[in-house]
Amino acid sequence: MSDFLNMYFKDIYKPIPPVYNLVLAMLWRHPENVELDKAKVVHYCAAGSKPWRFTGKEENMERQDIKMLVKKWWDIYNDESLDYKNINVRSKQEKEEEDVHRKQQTTMPQFFTDSSEAVWKFYYILLFVAVLPDVPVDHRRQLLEQGCLVKEIQPVCPPENQTQFAMAYYVLNYSKLRIWKFVEYSTMIYLDGDIQVFENIDHLFDLPDGNFYAVKDCFCEKTWSHTPQYKIGYCQQCPEKVTWPESELGPKPPLYFNAGMFVYEPSLPTYYNLLETLNVVPPTPFAEQDFLNMYFKDIYKPIPPVYNLVLAMLWRHPENVELDKAKVVHYCAAGSKPWRYNI
Repeated sequence: MSDFLNMYFKDIYKPIPPVYNLVLAMLWRHPENVELDKAKVVHYCAAGSKPWRFTGKEENMERQDIKMLVKKWWDIYNDESLDYKNINVRSKQEKEEEDVHRKQQTTMPQFFTDSSEAVWKFYYILLFVAVLPDVPVDHRRQLLEQGCLVKEIQPVCPPENQTQFAMAYYVLNYSKLRIWKFVEYSTMIYLDGDIQVFENIDHLFDLPDGNFYAVKDCFCEKTWSHTPQYKIGYCQQCPEKVTWPESELGPKPPLYFNAGMFVYEPSLPTYYNLLETLNVVPPTPFAEQDFLNMYFKDIYKPIPPVYNLVLAMLWRHPENVELDKAKVVHYCAAGSKPWRYNI
């Protein structure tokens, strides 16, 4: 790949100083060109130099400058003030093998750990914020300062009809369909603006491909009063309490998710088909949430409520809530928005 990129970009390539990619071999091949104290980026590509496998026994690895750079790597890795992703991706067998290998180390044992864990430590997830054109520049600046990637999207409007949305502003939520255009990412986790993530959920990116993942919704709030579920007291959160009367109302409704949080796969074919389908499907009270449930019903896979704890669950279905394990909380209940809440 390196040869190919050099060939392809040879006419526009512009060199920058070695401090931006200090290849370790430069230390012994061209020390006169190395300003070690000014190095901004270090490339641990020399044989035996990987910090998570370092023993100091390989050729050139006994050098003090190499050991210093390896130690510097681990100092960053172990810095608790840095908010990097830190999850254990080892299997039980791998951990047992790792423990045995660790005990066998005699040279610089404090520098040895599992390589996959080390790589994950420096891998973090991008926070991508989609904004409509009317979001003020100052608000966008604040998002950028917090490390977010900000992407402007255009509104999506459903066909005109006389539908009474459960909440008037729900009509704006169809703009959510634009996020299927973000095909530079293979998998994304969508979060509404009134959601707070309290624990790491990056492992959701490892769910099997080809499915749409979200948390089942609750039908017990008054916003559902237009539905047969609400009228007979049926809720998928506790289907055993009220049996669905198939003889009167037909087949039980399919599983229905809350669209405030979901794991999905961006795709241009899906994006264009979503828009085409929207033009022929009449809007319904829950706007894009009803629409997405209809569209993805065949590939929807429920995930536990801890990934989208809708506050109404606290009083509607407390038996299904593990509050101390909640990873994602959805402040969608009336009066619950933290920025408007008076304690």
